[in-house]
Amino acid sequence: MTPFDIHALLEGLAEKRPVFHSEADFQFALGWEIREQTGLDVRLEYPRVPNERVYLDIWLPEARLAIELKYFKKKLEVEVGGERFALTNQSAQDINRYHFVRDIERVEGAGGGFTIALTNDPNYWNGAIKEDPIDAAFRLHHGRTLPANEPLAWARHAATGMKKPPVRLQHSYALAWRDYGSPLPGAAEANSRRFRYLAVEVSL
Repeated sequence: MTPFDIHALLEGLAEKRPVFHSEADFQFALGWEIREQTGLDVRLEYPRVPNERVYLDIWLPEARLAIELKYFKKKLEVEVGGERFALTNQSAQDINRYHFVRDIERVEGAGGGFTIALTNDPNYWNGAIKEDPIDAAFRLHHGRTLPANEPLAWARHAATGMKKPPVRLQHSYALAWRDYGSPLPGAAEANSRRFRYLAVEVSL
């Protein structure tokens, strides 16, 4: 059992911070929210293995939980509470999906916790747009289940440089996207003003 409801926590954060400048900005804000709402000790960029350059985005030592975050951006310029945000397009959605699934594997190895993706790019929560995508094994669309105990690998027709090691998860995970707050006001870049998040509770 985790010591907090991740969805309630993100709902509260969305009221205070509906958009972030960067992944580091998101990481700090979420860590602060966890500390405020639960009183738990929070460590950022925690070295899971001493003397190795492998870090967990957030580590909760009292709960023994790891949290890995991704913030996938689509171009958006908006002002919120007098603060200006200028997000740029972050392409390579296929590689980003791979790294998110890889994070699930990492958090399993750390003993459990959460992997969270926050994005204003509908390509992540929508299903495959083109036939036979090279990243079919790593698709994160709403309603998909990532399987357990089978290698998740790039398609054979992927470029050689993209074929990073396969991922093998110990457990299966049903993927369900949720709205992160309300769409931001404004007409320009209308399809980028809705943020959604995917929070996967990673089993031991």
